[in-house]
Amino acid sequence: RVAVLIGGSNKVYRLTEAIMTDLADKLAGLAAQGAGLMITPSRRTGPELESILRKRLEGPNADIWDGQGDNPYFAMLGLADYVVVTCDSINMVSEAAGTGKPVFLVTLDGGSAKFSRFHKSMAEAGITRPFTGELADWTYPALAETQRIAQEARRRFERHRAAL
Repeated sequence: RVAVLIGGSNKVYRLTEAIMTDLADKLAGLAAQGAGLMITPSRRTGPELESILRKRLEGPNADIWDGQGDNPYFAMLGLADYVVVTCDSINMVSEAAGTGKPVFLVTLDGGSAKFSRFHKSMAEAGITRPFTGELADWTYPALAETQRIAQEARRRFERHRAAL
């Protein structure tokens, strides 16, 4: 099972028709090999690009969220064996990295120094790899930043309380 998290154009990145077509074709290749795709586009994906995705992924192995009801985003992350995510959202990449599952990054046009540093650190930590249309297995310690921050806040609170 492959969770596919698709963002869209923002101030830093552009999701173009060519990129969406290439992504959809690569995903169709995985579906043809038997991979089950669980896809959630965002509002930023837009109807035109989402249409490309839907046309190229017609078939039983691709479930694309239609925007109705609650977004199954976190359920998809929990059920997935692999995660494919566009590079336009630090949150989406970080949440994918919190699963401990292989995370494949889809590059969009554009970028910034901040995003470049983030993506470089994730790749160097062995968390992300570029999405080429092929799946591979690897492991890494899942990011648990929320838990780490909560523990640090508790430690500081206890230290402050002890000083009173």
